[in-house]
Amino acid sequence: MIVGNWAFFLNLTSAAVTAFICVVVLISFFHTSLCKKLAVFQLTTRKYILWLTISSPWWISLLSTLVFFLAQQNPMSNWWQGVAHWHHLEVFSVYSWHSVLLITTVCLMVSASVHTFFSLNRHRTAMSSLFALSNTHPHRDYPNQSVYVIEHHLPEAFTVGFFNPKVYITSGLEALDEKTVQIVVQHELAHLKARDPLFKTLFSLFSWCFPSPTRAALQQSYTALTEQIADVGATQYFDGLDVAQALINVARFQRQQRITNDNIFTSHFSNEQITQRIQTLLTPIPTTPKPLLIVTLFSFMAIALFTLSTVDSVHHLIETFFIH
Repeated sequence: MIVGNWAFFLNLTSAAVTAFICVVVLISFFHTSLCKKLAVFQLTTRKYILWLTISSPWWISLLSTLVFFLAQQNPMSNWWQGVAHWHHLEVFSVYSWHSVLLITTVCLMVSASVHTFFSLNRHRTAMSSLFALSNTHPHRDYPNQSVYVIEHHLPEAFTVGFFNPKVYITSGLEALDEKTVQIVVQHELAHLKARDPLFKTLFSLFSWCFPSPTRAALQQSYTALTEQIADVGATQYFDGLDVAQALINVARFQRQQRITNDNIFTSHFSNEQITQRIQTLLTPIPTTPKPLLIVTLFSFMAIALFTLSTVDSVHHLIETFFIH
């Protein structure tokens, strides 16, 4: 039995984890509807909504912990007690379900960290091998913009690097016409400026707690979004129709070579989501409808309030089966 400040801390952590699980369940239940509705949002707004979604278990669980803490600090407040009441915050049993919950959470976090470490290490090793076995040199037209050419027959273009990203295109891609290659380079430079490899990795890390179908759908939506934003970035230098044609040319060329790109640590000029990307180029959404934006933000507030009011009920439900 643990009492005092440590018990208080462990019980608050249990409340946070319980809230975290509740939000994960809610987001997993509604993620299909969310991903479908994202198409009517302007690109930048869509990016904020995805980040708000993927981070919601974290900030809502922290908010719940804060409310429980304030309720403990103001025991005479009926409002606080009505919203957040947790029995025996000052006592923590190491043989309770709280203890099992915390140990399981720590194990899952360690497992996710180890998996991420080995994935990053494999990616680093693969990139090092590629550069060691290939002749790499700065692109003649972009000597000061971190653009490099890899002597390789497969047609690829990608941006790699978290804190010092670089753009690489293969010599095989130069079999296409010069304008298409220039569009590809501008697309990748847009990834570089946005630091997409870093943020794609962070997005993936935030998504580890969701079930596989939810995690895959959210990651796919975010990857498609980064590609669409990079396509729009290329339209600063080329007409949207030319960028759309370049997408078709590269997609056809890559499919002939049976190339697929699914690495979360890099940003490719890939052959994925071509129809959606072309539609974005030809019929861009200038602004997000304000009523829809208000409803979306209200939905997140509703999830937060519902979770806050549900944590104690979940707590009592669990205690009908397990020891406190």
